[in-house]
Amino acid sequence: MTAVGRFALVASLLCVLHAVAAPAASMPPRAMLRVDDVQGTVEHWRADQRQRLTPGMSLQTDDIVHVDDRGGASLQLGRHGRLELGAGSELMVERIPFAGYADDLRTVLRLRSGYLRVVWKQPSLDIQWPLFVYLGDDRANLLSGEYFFQVAAGISAVCVAEGGAALAGGSRDGDQALEPGRCYALVAGLSPSGRERDPSDWVAVRQSRQLTPALWSRDPSASSSWTLSGALLPDREQADQAWRRLKDAGYVGVIAPADVDGRTWYRIELPNLGSRDEADAMAARLKAAGFEQIWVLQR
Repeated sequence: MTAVGRFALVASLLCVLHAVAAPAASMPPRAMLRVDDVQGTVEHWRADQRQRLTPGMSLQTDDIVHVDDRGGASLQLGRHGRLELGAGSELMVERIPFAGYADDLRTVLRLRSGYLRVVWKQPSLDIQWPLFVYLGDDRANLLSGEYFFQVAAGISAVCVAEGGAALAGGSRDGDQALEPGRCYALVAGLSPSGRERDPSDWVAVRQSRQLTPALWSRDPSASSSWTLSGALLPDREQADQAWRRLKDAGYVGVIAPADVDGRTWYRIELPNLGSRDEADAMAARLKAAGFEQIWVLQR
């Protein structure tokens, strides 16, 4: 073959290789956090830009998802996880890997408010993919399983339906294991004490996309517990209004009738708190939120 022929052959081979490689090089890596479904009004915040979140969109580091009071969203995390956000939620993606083959797969999410459900399955043993969820100063390191998180009116809580997790951060020394089948209230300065839950509880949580204080409060069968009590109200209508106001602030109480000098009055209570410190901390948050008449009772 002449020199001219060899040159032409090499040139043609290079053209073929370029034609094959160019489409592959131009293809973006698979989105690591992708929007599956949106209900109601959900916004996507990136830097100073805000737009409606729509199915198929991909999220990246420093993005924020903001759900309105009647909305919801479902996200797919790689091929191994699913996230669900409830009404009034705000989630920040503090770190997400650019692709599944990245050297550092560490994924960090921060729930600023509202409800988050995480279903997560760790990849094969030869791949390390740490997944962290922050609630304020607390950090949950998730293993494979199903998890529920709630941040509302200064209260943070985490439930482990299945699997395991480790809690760190805040004022805690070292990691604390979170056991499956339990819910934990996260109170600053206190070690979380989990309350065991029946598996049927998770069905209602998945449907409503909301955790309520009753899920992580102390077991009513315990010999002693603490209760927050509001002022006496003269009729049921005012009690209903106070209950709704409390619920809108992120607390679910009960309406308790009280007989005083032959007349029935009503008050709103938050029962079954595990300790005086927990009750005092919640009372302080309620007072800061505008609920001035709050008493701590032991029963």
